[in-house]
Amino acid sequence: MNIELTEWIVVDGFCATRILVGGDVNNIDDRIAFIEKTPRVRVNQNEWEFGPKGKGGCIEIEGQTIYGFYQPSRDWCDERLTEMGYKLTS
Repeated sequence: MNIELTEWIVVDGFCATRILVGGDVNNIDDRIAFIEKTPRVRVNQNEWEFGPKGKGGCIEIEGQTIYGFYQPSRDWCDERLTEMGYKLTS
């Protein structure tokens, strides 16, 4: 597999997703990784693999270690995606 994914995109101000390059962030089918409080990666069209629960907090401050901004959650997703053969855009 050599499918390229976008960088992390903020959704609703507190979630984050990686989608297929050229995809639509609003199309759930184009989302391959998604983080709200719990990170997840898509393993097939209708199934997600969930990672360790992240942290919550104030959603007004971008970059704060909360929800989709929580770096350990992003790292978990990126590691799983790389293992699955996806090419990640920084």
